[in-house]
Amino acid sequence: MRLTMFKLILVIFVFSSSVAVARSPIFDPEVSGEIYGVERLNVKKKIIKFEGVEMYYDSSTQFFDGKGNKISSENLRPNSVIKFEIDSSKKYISRPTAIKIWIL
Repeated sequence: MRLTMFKLILVIFVFSSSVAVARSPIFDPEVSGEIYGVERLNVKKKIIKFEGVEMYYDSSTQFFDGKGNKISSENLRPNSVIKFEIDSSKKYISRPTAIKIWIL
């Protein structure tokens, strides 16, 4: 009985951990420069979520409109379409930091 319970718990653990790894939002640096739709935006923590991954912006991040004119970060909203560049050396709780964001 104990061996059966141990096997059952082990199987559940293996399946649950493999699902967690599969859903883990890993940021691929190659996505920089592509166009994405903003799914969620946390202005307080300065976190942008798109396609299941999260990105951070800070006070040094520059914002531009589609024509390349500088704009304020306040123009960024959920459902915005963005293009960005990241600085992989800056991190915020394992999220990459955007250095430039274009709101298209």
